[in-house]
This record gives sequence, C-alpha cells and structure tokens, in this order.
Amino acid sequence: MRTRSLYRGLRLRPEPVSLGLSYTAGMRELLINAGLAAMVALILLYLVYVAGLARVFARLGLARWKALVPGYNYYVLIVTLRLPKRWFAQSLIPYAGAVYAFAVANRLGRVFNRTWKFSSVWLTYGGVVGMHVIARDPRPPDRSVLDERPRLSFKRSGKAGR
Repeated sequence: MRTRSLYRGLRLRPEPVSLGLSYTAGMRELLINAGLAAMVALILLYLVYVAGLARVFARLGLARWKALVPGYNYYVLIVTLRLPKRWFAQSLIPYAGAVYAFAVANRLGRVFNRTWKFSSVWLTYGGVVGMHVIARDPRPPDRSVLDERPRLSFKRSGKAGR
C-alpha cells in the first residue's frame, strides 16, 4: 500500500521577490553604476595627480598649464629632465616602457633630492601622492643632475664595495 505525501503539490524553493526588474537587468544596472563610480574615482585621482604635477612644473620653471594636457605633460617632463626624446615613444611600448618610466621617475626624484627607492615607488605607482611630496619639499631642485648623461641603470656611482 502506498502512502500519500503531504508535500506533493508544494514547491520546495520559494520564488524570489521581484521589484519589477529581472535578475539580469538588476545586475546590468549594478555593473553600470560600479563602472561609473570607478570612472569618477579615476578622474578625481588624475586631477589630484595633475595638481601635484603642476606644482612640480612650477618648481622646475615651467608653465603650469602644460601639466593639464595628458601625454604632452610626460613629453615635457622628459624634455625638461634632458632625457632623449625617443624615450617618450619607447615608454609607450608595453612591458619595455616600464623601464623607461622608472628611469624618468628616478631622474625626477634625483632632481628633487630623493633616492631611487622613493622614486621607484612614489613617482611611478604612487604618483598621486609622490608628486605632492616632491612639490612640497622646501629644498631647491638640484639642477646639476640635469647635466649628467642619462642612463637606464640604477647602480650607484663610485666603488661597488660601499
């Protein structure tokens, strides 16, 4: 003899409560809003970076407006640091460009009396903070660094044993 189940006609999984949007439409709106929030955050970070770069340009004797133009500001920085102009084009090459970016940051840091460790971190990855740090430094820029021959090495000058 078969017994009857009390749960035969019942659904075991409850229906999700719908607020008028399907799941995909809600996810789409979430992704769009997250993308817009990320874009606004990146624009604000770039404006803070440009403000610091404008102050650095002023300390180097350049016009501040040159910091506002993306791409051109990096070219002006390379020319001001008396680096070869081809470094600008070479810094746009994926992976290899990072070497030139570190070399430019190292030279800029040395002009403002900073070590290569500071330059490698705060003028490349943390440029938003690093530009303001070197712009607020009360010491005058060391223009004798600009007379040195540009190099891609981070070695110390002098004897290796020190």
